[in-house]
Amino acid sequence: MLEDLDEPDPQQIRDSGHLDLLGVFNFVFAGLCLLFLLPTIPVIQLMRAGTFERSVEDAWREMERQGSPVPFSTEQFIAWSHAILLAWIVLFAFAAVLCIVNGLHLRAHRHRGFSIMMAALQCVAIPVGTILGVFSLIVLERASVAELYHMAEETSDPFATHARNESGGSIDR
Repeated sequence: MLEDLDEPDPQQIRDSGHLDLLGVFNFVFAGLCLLFLLPTIPVIQLMRAGTFERSVEDAWREMERQGSPVPFSTEQFIAWSHAILLAWIVLFAFAAVLCIVNGLHLRAHRHRGFSIMMAALQCVAIPVGTILGVFSLIVLERASVAELYHMAEETSDPFATHARNESGGSIDR
């Protein structure tokens, strides 16, 4: 008896659903990364208004008045504060962009190596990133998922996913 070629493979349907879900979770994680940028807004406003510098100078004067040693100059402290703030902004903005790109790749079943690398990097972001990274690694290491990626990368359509709709037909995006 010949197999019906239009019959969807249940494992491919499950794998595609898992990859889509991981893609959505990457978008959520990107939103969390952007959420971590919110505390920088009032700090930047304080720095622009000069309030931050005055507060540091007042704290240094108070330390000197109490006889405590001042570890470094006000200018050095302010420069380090600016550097740390800039690093914070760049880190979380870059992480958000990478998570969005990873989510798009997961949903399109493209660039499996990039997604594996991102999953490993997400494991560092305890606890949410660790959970997302571990589940991503578990799904991406399946042989059936590797085959799904291979099939998607063979197609000429960059958005083909070989996903199935509820009626069992093939969807080419």
